[in-house]
Amino acid sequence: MIMSGANGTSHGGVRTKFGVVCAIAAVAVAAIVFSSLPIKSHASEAARAMTGLVNEISPQGWGFFTKDPREPFMVAYVMNEHGAWEHVTRGPNARPQNAFGLNRESRLDEYDHSQLIGTAELDDVWAECTGDDVDGCATAAMDSQGTQEWQVSGYDLRLCGDVLLLKREPIPLDYAGLDYDPTSWAIRADVACTVQEQA
Repeated sequence: MIMSGANGTSHGGVRTKFGVVCAIAAVAVAAIVFSSLPIKSHASEAARAMTGLVNEISPQGWGFFTKDPREPFMVAYVMNEHGAWEHVTRGPNARPQNAFGLNRESRLDEYDHSQLIGTAELDDVWAECTGDDVDGCATAAMDSQGTQEWQVSGYDLRLCGDVLLLKREPIPLDYAGLDYDPTSWAIRADVACTVQEQA
């Protein structure tokens, strides 16, 4: 005999519903993974039909869950009161203050960058530099392109004053742990911030 809980639902019913939800999620993830695999000409009609159906339902495929790991990423630095570059970030996600990933505030780093850059065309403004030498990249940006003058308005502005944006290529797995200097690009900007009042 299955005992009922305080609200009148059985524990077995809750387990069954949880099992069904987990099974549906597992099938959805498996279908997306399967559809992202290269289909050869010898694949069955059913496999091709399933791939077409999954691609229609989820056109982003696996890209919905993650982004290209080889894509350059952006980091921001602000000159502090001691004249040193300070890395400005809300992450990483796995820190205790972000509840080990449950608090998604660290995802706002990209928002901070887009708020600063807006829709500006920056292709001709990046200065190439090498490696993790922040001071060297700041000097290269200043020598090559000078200091950009930007104005930003918003609510939670973190990138104000003397700002350095670095766009870096990730280190390939083959070179992990080795002395490898990836290519970086830098922009130095003097950012005037106007903080808006929240309604």
